Amino acid sequence: MTAMQTCWAIWLCGLPIAPLVFHKLQLWQAQGFWTHLFLVAFLIKLFITKAAWRLPTALAWFVGWAMLNTVWRFNDHIMLYQAYLPSILMPLMSVLAVAALLLCGMSQWTTDFLPKLLRAWAVSFCLVIAYGLCQIAKWDQFFTNPAGWAVGSVGNPHHFAVYLCLGVPLLALVQERWAKAGMIGAGVLLVTLAAVQRTAGGVLLAPWLLWKLWRWKRTAALGVACALAAALWWFLSQPNLIDLQYRWLAWQEALAYWKTSPILGIGLGGIFFLSERVLTGGPLFGWFQLHNAPLQFLTEVGVIGLALLLWFVGESLTQIRRVWAVPCAQGLAWTWILFVVATLYSFPDRLWINGSLGLVAYLGCRILAPSLKEVK
Repeated sequence: MTAMQTCWAIWLCGLPIAPLVFHKLQLWQAQGFWTHLFLVAFLIKLFITKAAWRLPTALAWFVGWAMLNTVWRFNDHIMLYQAYLPSILMPLMSVLAVAALLLCGMSQWTTDFLPKLLRAWAVSFCLVIAYGLCQIAKWDQFFTNPAGWAVGSVGNPHHFAVYLCLGVPLLALVQERWAKAGMIGAGVLLVTLAAVQRTAGGVLLAPWLLWKLWRWKRTAALGVACALAAALWWFLSQPNLIDLQYRWLAWQEALAYWKTSPILGIGLGGIFFLSERVLTGGPLFGWFQLHNAPLQFLTEVGVIGLALLLWFVGESLTQIRRVWAVPCAQGLAWTWILFVVATLYSFPDRLWINGSLGLVAYLGCRILAPSLKEVK
């Protein structure tokens, strides 16, 4: 690996321990700070190289729309209040950081680097799994976790379950005994999270499991599918296990705000602003994220922004279809598909530790499709 590729591996593998390095920051803030530090190095390398590069067309249009939307609102507030409100620009900075990271990855990753990166990441992923098992045994001495919940270094049982589900298809690409042991450990954690800590995040892995079974024995896959459907129906019918009603009320309130500005939206970061500074009660109070990315983008950047985002997702699925015959690409593709599905009931796109797996999956599929590479 080159020096820059080594930096990519350190960034990805080091995300789980970033809160220990920057212990004065909150967990998710530390992972964001860790990413921003490495992003500076990636961008410097990008700017001094002579390679031609550009963002995927759909994503470039979305970033452009987000910038136009935000700058318009920023200047509008200047005229209204005769003062600068830099907090309006902060959500845009997050969008630009993700776009910049994708741009750097498209320029600096290669097909030879990808297996090395996945192997290095798999080691760190197995260590996080082992740490989650230690948390179940109440041996956690690094994070405040009095309930003994399995949260890994993600900080929340639900998001930890999503992290495990996104990582398992990638871990399956590593043909080593320790990797298989890690998958067993991940399964133990997902069952524990569902049975003891009452989080349904592990359901996300069901499509990948059924696909693996289908390739092995179709009858078994059909039987497991029926069993999973029955288990999911029972799980969702238990009000003490999962409260879908409150989430639905929050989504309804968000739609009411969207209707006030259906084309342009209420602005990037609008849900956080409402929850933090405007509302004093109601379903959205205290909800900085909607736990539904399409609805949140619809509310914040309007119909135009959501349409551009759906264009990007559709383009990525077309890319997956073209590289599906490559064995390595199938694991990457499944992680990306599960990542997209997870955004319907969670927000992995807004957590660097979970979002990094979606980024790896997307970039991996892209560099395996030479005809679709934007780096010429």
